[in-house]
Amino acid sequence: MGIAQMALRFLRVVYAIEFLMALVAVLEVWREVGGQSHLDLMPWFFKFILAVGLAGAIVKLTSVSLAEGGRRTWIWSAIVALFLVAAGLITYYYHLNEPLDGDEETTSFTAVIGLAHNARQS
Repeated sequence: MGIAQMALRFLRVVYAIEFLMALVAVLEVWREVGGQSHLDLMPWFFKFILAVGLAGAIVKLTSVSLAEGGRRTWIWSAIVALFLVAAGLITYYYHLNEPLDGDEETTSFTAVIGLAHNARQS
């Protein structure tokens, strides 16, 4: 086993650790910036695709920038930015479409039932 193969194995382990750390960081920052309540409303597959995709894009950006730099680094930077924008837009959508407080819905529903019950008794 040559030194180049050992270095390649070492880099694979480092990239795997970076992926796991990036995944945790992405989810924590998303929770803090976007709000936990909005993430709770979001389907799991949106969170999964965006978090894993962003973590993978971060690792690929690191590997490309270490290997060669240049144009491919800018391309992967743009991909990371696209994932960030997509996460922001989806979170904003769920912010705009979050349900109203439960008290208001319960009160109006109870009032309708009370009116219907009073109408039957008359």
